[in-house]
Amino acid sequence: MVVPLEETNRPRWRTAAPIRWERVGWMAALVTALLLLGWQVQQLALPFQFDYVEGMMLHGAKVAASGETLYPEVGPLPVLITAYPPLYYYLCAAGNALFGPSFFFGRAVSLAATVSVAMAIGLMVFRRVRSLAVAAPAAAFFYLTIPARNWAVLMRVDALEVALAVWGFYAAV
Repeated sequence: MVVPLEETNRPRWRTAAPIRWERVGWMAALVTALLLLGWQVQQLALPFQFDYVEGMMLHGAKVAASGETLYPEVGPLPVLITAYPPLYYYLCAAGNALFGPSFFFGRAVSLAATVSVAMAIGLMVFRRVRSLAVAAPAAAFFYLTIPARNWAVLMRVDALEVALAVWGFYAAV
């Protein structure tokens, strides 16, 4: 059998499988999400507040830990209002009882809640399409959105509220 000349001289790189660019994009999203998570874990222990609400949340956690009411009547100035439902305050109070009063535990709760939302999104997508190659990037793409990226390490109730809502939706569907 005679082999044509152009097939024998073909460069080896042309015979390789074609690059699946969607996989490259998905891997880039996953790696970026993991790098972001590593950076956010480093931010947890910083001793200063990142957002104006963090100080009020820490105060609410101290009030909850002391056993006082979270929702007193408005009195003389200065007025510090605990404007959110009590679950986050009590979680932070439990953490502050273990680690001392700091932003660390409240930020850790927010970060864990944000990661759990990404997991719930990934599980919902996986339940629908039965493909980890689609579900994992879906979770990573949520985690890389601006609200998730910026608020994941703040001692705020928002991430926990979103996590409870998304997991409730997951359970209902």
